[in-house]
Order: sequence, then C-alpha cells, then structure tokens
Amino acid sequence: MNRSTDSNKMSRVFNHTGWHLDGDQTIYLHAGGALGPSGPVAGIRTRLDPGLDRYVLPDPPDGDDLREAVRASVSVLGVTAAPVGVALLAMVYRAPLGQIDFSGFLVGRTGVGKSELAALAQQHYGPGMDRLGLPASWMSTANALQAIAFRIKDALLVIDHFDPIDGHRMAERLLSRQHDAPARTRSDATRPPMPPRALILGTGEAIPRGESLRSHLLVLDVRPRDVSWGNLTFLQERAASGRFAVAMAGYLRWLAATYDHQADRVNARELRRPLLRGAVHPRTPDMIASLNLGLERFLEFAEDTGAISALKRLDIRGRAWDALFDLGEAQAADSPVGRKPVRRSGRFAGGPAT
Repeated sequence: MNRSTDSNKMSRVFNHTGWHLDGDQTIYLHAGGALGPSGPVAGIRTRLDPGLDRYVLPDPPDGDDLREAVRASVSVLGVTAAPVGVALLAMVYRAPLGQIDFSGFLVGRTGVGKSELAALAQQHYGPGMDRLGLPASWMSTANALQAIAFRIKDALLVIDHFDPIDGHRMAERLLSRQHDAPARTRSDATRPPMPPRALILGTGEAIPRGESLRSHLLVLDVRPRDVSWGNLTFLQERAASGRFAVAMAGYLRWLAATYDHQADRVNARELRRPLLRGAVHPRTPDMIASLNLGLERFLEFAEDTGAISALKRLDIRGRAWDALFDLGEAQAADSPVGRKPVRRSGRFAGGPAT
C-alpha cells in the first residue's frame, strides 16, 4: 500500500484486489476502488497493471436491478452440463471467501467452448474480461503469471490456452504453489514469497501433468454438444453489459457486512463428511466441499435479495450437490467428468433469466 496526495487530500493506493481490513470495517479492493458494507468507500485507490485494471466492479444497486443481475448469474448453471456449470458458478462465488488451496481446469478439444465458459465466469469480476480480454495466458512467463496470481487476491483468475508442449513445468510451478504456499518459505530473504492468492481457472486441450498437482486440480471436461450455445450467446450479452459484475458487487457488499471466515471453515469441514465414505483421493472431499461452500453463500445472498425464493434455493441446492458429488466421483476415478457415466445430475433445465 502507498499513500499519495491528490488535491491536498490523502488517499491510500493499493496494488492488488481483495479484502482489506480498513479500521473497523472490511472492504473489498478492485481496480475501480473499494466496496464496503454500504457500497463504495471513499479515499481508496488502486493501481493495477495493464490487463488487471479490467477487474472493475460497479457501485452495487438495490431492488429490481440487483435481483435481475443475480438471476442472470444463476442462469450460468444451465449453460452447460450440470457438473461443469455448477462448478464454474461455485468457483466464481467461492473465490472471495479466502484460503484457496486448489485450482480448476477446463479441458476439451478446440471449439467446444472452454474459453467462452471461462469468460462468463471471469466477467463477474469485470465486464471487459471477455474471451478476447481474459487477464492471463499460459503463453506468459512463469514469473509474470506468479506476479499476476499474487496481485489478484480473493478473486477468480482465468489463465487461458494451456500449452501441452512447453507448459507442464510452468503449470506445476504455479499451481503447486496454490496449495503449499502457506507452508513454503524462501531461502532468499530479500525476495518475499508471492504465493497465488486468486482462485485459478485454467483452460486447455490437455491437462497439466503431475500426480501431486492433479490431486489439487479440479478437472472439468467440456465435451462437444455440452454447451447450450443459444443460452451462451444470451449470457455473453448480459456479461458484456455488466450484469454479472453487478451481481458480484452486490454479493461483495453483502459479504462485507456479514462474512464470518471462522464459521465458513467449520462449515467446510462438515460439508466434506458425506464424501469421506467413498474411495476418493484425500483432497477430493475438501475441493468439493469448498466449491459447495461458495455456492451456498451465493444462494443465501440470492434469497436475501429476493432474486430467488426459499423453495428455489432448496431446489438448486439439492441438484447442485448431486452435480458436485458426481464431480467428486469422477475426480476420484482419475477421469475428467463426463468420461464416466453421471448417475445423479443432468443439465439444469430452462433458459436464461430475462
């Protein structure tokens, strides 16, 4: 954090996104300033690198405008096969809850819609981050990606276009730090550690190699005909107009007033128990429970705003849990979801919210 003088007024300048304790209130930093329990916070500025300056959130509205935006965000559930759609929306709203020790990865052949789906998720943090404006690419250097993943705190970070020829070492270097950064120390005291502080979502036609890495990587397989292209086109328009960012801004304002980090850690431990009875990797229940926690918080917010009813929340919650359970089973079988029969979850029915 730096301090600067602007027209004889003292302002604080930050070079990262995410939560910051400002006196007795928690605020969320983004490229346009900060949001607190009452909305925009005065006297806060951010200075992010080019590309990252698209992490811009609007002033959150109230009433019908906010409810419409939240319903549009809920519609992401129906844009592709249920396990993938549920996981994407859960990652979007899990990212601001902190303590992230896993990454997601959308895999599939060219043309199936991986980057388009990733962009829908990313545009919750700024409408300018569409498919052609995603904040990071695997074609960047390892040091550049490490710096980006450190600056983007408590937010989703899409890294597009994994290179299956030269990218494995880079992916292992970055993504492995996602889960072991809290315990890692650097021998060179002149260079402080810069662990990833974002929830990373990669895309590519191949999955990064490494048994240890894969145990902390949630693989989302996108197959041909999985994507509802009509729904996708509609939602891309909503994302570009800023509707998803409005929903996120409202969610962050709500979190700033209500969020209890300690309670969520307890809830996550409880949520993993139903998965412990299966033959799964020890890390799989934690990842699935963490995703479910993000979706639970979002659905609670959506009901509080009046965007969905209590009955609708219960319906989404039940079907989403089935989808995440299927995802956990597929992950446990060391097979991307979709290559193993999905017994519980299909596609969320219905078109986008209007």
